[in-house]
Amino acid sequence: MNSIIKCLIIGIISLIISCQGKTRENIRSEETQDNTYEALHYEVVSVSYISNGLGGIKRNLNICLPSDYDTITHNLPALYLFHGYGGDESSWIGSGNLLQSLNQAYRSGRMVPMVVVLPFCEPEGSNFTGVGPEGDLFVKEVVEDIIPFVESNYKVSTLRENRAVGGLSAGGMQTLNLALFFPELFGYVYPMSTCFQNYALNALSSGEYDNILNNPEINNFKKFLISMGIQDAMYNQCQKTLQFLDDHNIHYNYWESEGGHEWPVWSLNFEYMLVELFRM
Repeated sequence: MNSIIKCLIIGIISLIISCQGKTRENIRSEETQDNTYEALHYEVVSVSYISNGLGGIKRNLNICLPSDYDTITHNLPALYLFHGYGGDESSWIGSGNLLQSLNQAYRSGRMVPMVVVLPFCEPEGSNFTGVGPEGDLFVKEVVEDIIPFVESNYKVSTLRENRAVGGLSAGGMQTLNLALFFPELFGYVYPMSTCFQNYALNALSSGEYDNILNNPEINNFKKFLISMGIQDAMYNQCQKTLQFLDDHNIHYNYWESEGGHEWPVWSLNFEYMLVELFRM
């Protein structure tokens, strides 16, 4: 009996040691994976380009790239993201916690890896809240200068379904302009906390832009989502803009959230956008 018990005890001890060894190996493997996982992040590259749309002047923009960009062999989708009035190409980074949102979504695998382009959206000495590319020279600049510059210098796709545009407040109006006047360029459109002001709605409703508003490409977006905080001062004007879109049979999705005209709302919108983009 003693011999049998002794053998059993030795066997159990050997089994425990074996399991512990395997557990430690598994832990080391998981730690290696986690370390690689945690190393993933986004980096900001500040560059300049020549704006032919603004008379050949040099303009700045920030480009956010995944940390493993150099090892990626395929073209990435691109998001063109606009700030609001009084901001610049760093507003989303400084005030909007953009890098934190990108890093969390990238490390968790909740987002499709992409390039995020942050331009300076206010052309000096010119209007940037009018209708279309003639009323908003930044819209013209995006199409003629910024997109070609990015696609010539970075590994980004040139396909419509791999381009997205979004913006807040005045940048949201610029997003709406691009959606209406150049719908064939974008697969995803995300205007935030924005609207067309009455002068713009009157101009768009005058009949002058009927060929633009009747372009069937406007209803071929993968996603056209307009978001608004219910305490936003632009809320009522946004509802007029939605009615205008309804009247012209332009399809869109609409999302309301708590909050006003403020960064917590826009950061929430951005996090929601990241999860959706380039999956449809």
